[in-house]
Amino acid sequence: MTCSTFDVPSGYTCYSYGCTVDLCGTSDGYMYVPYETLPDFGVDPVECPGKSELPKSFSTAADACVACNAHDLDEQYECYEYPCVESFCNTTSGYMYVAYTQEPDFVADWSVCQFPAQPPEETTPAPTSDGAGNVAIAAPTSDPSGAMKSSPQLPCSVEPAATCTGNPDETCFYDPTCSDTPPAQGGLGCNAGGVGQDCRFCGFGHFDPCP
Repeated sequence: MTCSTFDVPSGYTCYSYGCTVDLCGTSDGYMYVPYETLPDFGVDPVECPGKSELPKSFSTAADACVACNAHDLDEQYECYEYPCVESFCNTTSGYMYVAYTQEPDFVADWSVCQFPAQPPEETTPAPTSDGAGNVAIAAPTSDPSGAMKSSPQLPCSVEPAATCTGNPDETCFYDPTCSDTPPAQGGLGCNAGGVGQDCRFCGFGHFDPCP
């Protein structure tokens, strides 16, 4: 249901697939992607039901909250979940969400969605290369001296290379849009080989051509 809550571009269809470590960083659970054709990646990809065929509600309150949090909401909005009522869900089973600027007053029973705390958003300088193809990212620190500390090096570079897995045919490159919300291209190829979210596969299989 989560994919269907977005305005999918014309010509694209929502598909779901079983996760693999290469695609999701884990082999548990499922992921979705808007795609022009049936994906040739993931485990048993299938077309998501049309909106008219989807359930009228989410099976759990947590599922409703996850769908709400998938949207890029302005900071004044907060996600709420509530047990379905006939007048809003056309059913009295399951749960639904709403993004609201105040406590909902249209249902009697509701709860604020709880999500893991996110670290403060900080400005990260552009990555630099050590000349050997490795990318180093300087991350801000809370050190009162204002000194910068370096994050662990990513194996991928702005120059595509086979550095994310042991397979010489599997190229990847550094792509900061993998950390966007949501990631560019639905996150396809991000966290290449599980080595880092901003490393993206390219140039082979179902992945886009390398830049």
